[in-house]
Amino acid sequence: MENTYVISDVHGRYDLLKEMVDECMNLNKDTLILLGDYIDGDAKSNSYLTLQYIYQLTKKYKDHVIVLKGNHEEWFCHFVLQYSRVLKTYVTPEPSTIQDFMTPYDYNELIHSAKRKSKNYAEFVDYINEMKRYYLLEHHKELIEWLNKLPLYYETNDEVFVHAGINFVLEYEDLWKEISDENDFLMDFPATIHEQFPKMVISGHIGTSQVKQDAAFHDIYRYKNRIFIDSTVIESKRLNLLKIKNHQYYQIKKNNNEWETLPVLDYFKYEE
Repeated sequence: MENTYVISDVHGRYDLLKEMVDECMNLNKDTLILLGDYIDGDAKSNSYLTLQYIYQLTKKYKDHVIVLKGNHEEWFCHFVLQYSRVLKTYVTPEPSTIQDFMTPYDYNELIHSAKRKSKNYAEFVDYINEMKRYYLLEHHKELIEWLNKLPLYYETNDEVFVHAGINFVLEYEDLWKEISDENDFLMDFPATIHEQFPKMVISGHIGTSQVKQDAAFHDIYRYKNRIFIDSTVIESKRLNLLKIKNHQYYQIKKNNNEWETLPVLDYFKYEE
């Protein structure tokens, strides 16, 4: 049985993602599952390079790379495509994220053009947003259409992989997909732990420091039938890598430039 690897909340850190893929896995035989939120990072991030890299992985390793949508991708696609909102909370994509898709020259030209056309700030905002949408669709339509069609969950015999969470009603286990909606899959917060759900639910979206209630904690966190990957790459400056092999769960961490494999503890049992 080959390995399954899980990463979430890359937030533009293409460099950290590529390092893990290059050094920790063989996608000719292993499986990589990405749980969403690939964009909207900090000064070290590049959302476009991250999405383009992931998109190329799906082409090169078609049967071995599974990519799910996160709430940041949903917000980005809504901004560009202007369809009806499906999430209760809406946030406009970071300006730096959209800027990552453009050359510096094109971005400056877009700003100057919007200023020339507008009579006030409100008009400027409308113009600049419309120009950004036009530019993104003109230059990156294939990538955006792929992003918009990403699935919201992935299910195996033992696990459900999702960006944020699921909804679940006891005695109706098989109906969780019908009961859950986009706000469950993409925005579940604070994290809901359905202790009677028969599968392990593996997600990102939330900082594990919040789940564990320990501000210094940024590792993978397991509690009963939930595994949280962590979403705080901007703060922690690292990504977490979950490895699944023979129904066991491990965290892959770099220590003194060497990758080490550690079991993921069930903190419900560990803390008792």
